[in-house]
Amino acid sequence: MDAQNKEVDALVHKITGLHAAIAKLPSLSPSPDVDALFTDLVTACVPPSPVDVTKLGPEAQEMREGLIRLCSEAEGKLEAHYSDMLAAFDNPLHHLAIFPYYSNYINLSKLETRPR
Repeated sequence: MDAQNKEVDALVHKITGLHAAIAKLPSLSPSPDVDALFTDLVTACVPPSPVDVTKLGPEAQEMREGLIRLCSEAEGKLEAHYSDMLAAFDNPLHHLAIFPYYSNYINLSKLETRPR
């Protein structure tokens, strides 16, 4: 097995393990366990990878689809949690930076609104 296949197999194995752990969580609401698992997932997925998801087998594809759904649900719960937290402030706009992905949202909006 060449080095690239080993890298792909190792990454798929790691993500499969993270999927299993995330799927077993009693809730996807923000908590130390949820935060740690999703941080591990992001850390695993952010660097460029030679994985071609279209070439993954049916089992890996099914796991990937399930993980996408879990991530979406967790993101919604995270946004709701921080929305509630921000709503408790007299001036929520002065506290937006407490949301962990606030800077990401700013950067995305800059990309989306820049002239082409």
